[in-house]
Amino acid sequence: MNILVGNLGNNISEQNVRELFAQYGTVTSVNIMMDFKTRQPKGYGFVEMSDRGQAEKAINKLNNFTHHGVLLEVSEARPKSASRNDQHFTFRNIIPPVKPDDKKGK
Repeated sequence: MNILVGNLGNNISEQNVRELFAQYGTVTSVNIMMDFKTRQPKGYGFVEMSDRGQAEKAINKLNNFTHHGVLLEVSEARPKSASRNDQHFTFRNIIPPVKPDDKKGK
């Protein structure tokens, strides 16, 4: 089960998160999202746990739990919706193509 962990402090590491969730079961992966430009944590990440029951227990115990001085927000991660993926814009969507006969200065 994939778990969304929000409100992570800047000083928390993937190892800290792994140890926190491992109290409730087997953690298969931890991924803290990082800003591409600044290389700083974005404040949220994902934890994958192999057993759904253990994951649900971790969510129930750790949601609104204070860790390293920060109140965590923990919930089941949901896949991105298709409608959100359809909202990407390109120049093609914004600027209409110019037809040869539409050019100025004929």
